[in-house]
Amino acid sequence: MEKSKKIRSRTSNKFLGGIIKIEMIAAALHVAALIYLVHYISRTTINILYQDYMNKYFVDLIENYENGNIHLSDFLKIYNGSWHGFGSLLFILDLSLFRLNTHFFMALGIIGQVSGCYIITRYVWGKYRSTTNKYYLFLFGVVAPLIVATSLTQWENIVFNGGSLHMLGILPLYASFVYFDKNIRSQNRKLSFSIMFPIISIFIQAPLLQYYLGFVAAVCFCMVTFIIFSRKNNSQSSTKETIYTQCPIFLSVFIGALIAVSGSGAVNGGIFNVLSQNSFGHIFGFFLITLASSALGCDASGNAINAPLFLYGIAFFALYAVAIFIFFYRGIYKSTYLPLLLMVFSLTISAMITIGRLNSGYDVAMSSRYTTFTGVGHVGIILAFLVAGFSKETANKVQSRKIPNAIRSVGLVSLIGLCGSHLYTTMIEWKISPYRYANYNQAKQVGLQIDYVTPDTLNMFQESPKNTLLAYQTLRKYKLSMFQNIGTDLSTAEKIGQWYNDGWIGTNARLALRTPVSGLVKISGFAPPQTATTSIQILGNGTLLGNYDIIKGKRFTFVVNAPRDQIVTFDLKPDGYIIPAEIDPSSSSDRRHLSVIITDVREMNDGDNR
Repeated sequence: MEKSKKIRSRTSNKFLGGIIKIEMIAAALHVAALIYLVHYISRTTINILYQDYMNKYFVDLIENYENGNIHLSDFLKIYNGSWHGFGSLLFILDLSLFRLNTHFFMALGIIGQVSGCYIITRYVWGKYRSTTNKYYLFLFGVVAPLIVATSLTQWENIVFNGGSLHMLGILPLYASFVYFDKNIRSQNRKLSFSIMFPIISIFIQAPLLQYYLGFVAAVCFCMVTFIIFSRKNNSQSSTKETIYTQCPIFLSVFIGALIAVSGSGAVNGGIFNVLSQNSFGHIFGFFLITLASSALGCDASGNAINAPLFLYGIAFFALYAVAIFIFFYRGIYKSTYLPLLLMVFSLTISAMITIGRLNSGYDVAMSSRYTTFTGVGHVGIILAFLVAGFSKETANKVQSRKIPNAIRSVGLVSLIGLCGSHLYTTMIEWKISPYRYANYNQAKQVGLQIDYVTPDTLNMFQESPKNTLLAYQTLRKYKLSMFQNIGTDLSTAEKIGQWYNDGWIGTNARLALRTPVSGLVKISGFAPPQTATTSIQILGNGTLLGNYDIIKGKRFTFVVNAPRDQIVTFDLKPDGYIIPAEIDPSSSSDRRHLSVIITDVREMNDGDNR
C-alpha cells in the first residue's frame, strides 16, 4: 500500500513538474510569436502613413495639433460614415510621442493580438489542466490558438497602421470573455460584477467603431448568448442575483445596439435593400467565402487546391456546425461558455461582412482585413473539441463512461485542417512579403517626390489623388512619419535616384534634405577631366534655385539658397554625361550615364568659404 502511494506521489510530482515546464514553454512561445511578428513587420513595411490615415480627417488633425488648436470636437466628427474617436486618440498619441511613426500602431496591434491569445491559453490551461492530458491540452489549448493568432491570413491588419486597431481589439475582447465566463456562473455575484459588466462590454465595443459596426453587433449577440445561458442555468436564482446578472447584460446590449443603429448608414445601401436585391444563393455563397478566407488567405487561395473557394467555405461551415453540436451534446456549457462565445462572435462578424459588403464583390469577402475577427471562431472550434474530446470533467458531467473516440478523431482532423490552412497561408504570405516591402518603398518614393508626380501615379493609393497630395505635403511640412529621419547632410539625406556609391551622379540626381534655418546649403564636388558637363541646374521642390558653371578637372563648391528649415527635394541636373564603356570599351563595361562626382552636401556655416 505504501509502495503504491509512493508511485502515485512520484507520478504526481512528475506531472506537476511537467505542468510547470509546459507553462514556461507556453509563455516562451508567446514571446517568440511576438518577436516573429516584429520581424515580419520589419521585413514587410516602411515607416509611412498609408491608406485610411491619409484622408482629410487625419490631415486636419495634424494641422490642428501642430498649431495648438486641438479640441474634443475633433474626436467626435464623423468622416465617410465612420467615427474615428479611439483611432484618433491613438493617432494624436503617436503624433506627440513618435512624430507619426507608423510602427507604433503596428506594435500595438501585435501586442494586443498575442496578449489576448495568452489570456485565453492561460485561462484554458488553469481550468482544465487537472482533468486533461497535458500534451493534448498543450496542443489544443496553446499551440493551435497561437497559430491562429499569428497567422498571416490577417497580413493587412498587421502591416497597415489602420488595421492594427482590429488586432488591438482582440485583447479586451478575449479578456472580457474570460472575465464574463469566470463570473457569470459564480454563486456569489457581487455588485462589482454588475458595474463592471456593462463598462467592459461598452469598452470593447467602442475602439473598433472606427471601421467595424459589425464588431458591436457581434459583441451584442454574445451578450444575448450570456443572457440565455445564465437564465437557463440559474432558473432558481433570487431576485437580487437576477438583478446583479441580467440588468447589466441588458444595459450593455441596449447601449451597444444604440451605437450600432446610430452608425447603420455605413452599411452599403442599407441592410434590407441589400438582402432584398440579392438571391439567397448569392448571399450564402458570399458568407461561405468569408468563412473560407478566414483561414485560407486571399493570396494563398490562388495557389491552393483547384477546388472553388466556396467548397472550403462549406467545409468550414460544417466544422462550425459540428463544433456547436458537440458543445451542446457533450454539455460543455456546464463547464464553460467560452468556445460557443468565440464561435458566435465570428459567425456574427461573417454575417455582418456579408450584409455590409455583399454589393462590393467576392474580392471584398476574401479581404484579409476581416480575418482577425473571423479567425476568433477557429479558437472556439479548437477549444470545443478539446473540452468535448479530451477533458474527463466533461465526461463526468454527462455521466459518460468514456470519452468518445469519434470526437477525438474529428477533433484531431479539424485541428490539422485549421492549423494547416493558417500555416499554408502564412508560408505564402511570408514569400510575398518582399514584394509588399517594395510596394511600401514605391509609396515612399512617391512621397519624397510629391511635387513631381502626376495624378495617375497617386491612383495607387486608396485615397483620392487630391487627399494623397495634401497628406504628403502636410507630413513633409511638419517633418512627420517617413520625413522625420531625413538629415541635414549627404550621409543622412534620402537619395532618391541616380546617386551612385562611388560618388558619381547621373543626369537627374534627386535628393531629399532637411535644410537649415538659414536656408543656405553648400554643395561640393569634382568634375573629372573626361566629363562632358559644363553646368548644373538645381531645383528645390520643383522650383529653380540656380544654374552653376563648373570647370573640367577642377573641384567646385556652390551655395544654394533653399527654403528654410524644411524637407526639400533637390534636383541636380548636369547638362552632359559620359558612358565609360563607350570611351574605353577595352577597360570598362560601365554603361551608366555619369556627369560629375558629388562629395558633400550640407549646411553652409559661417566659417565656410563661398
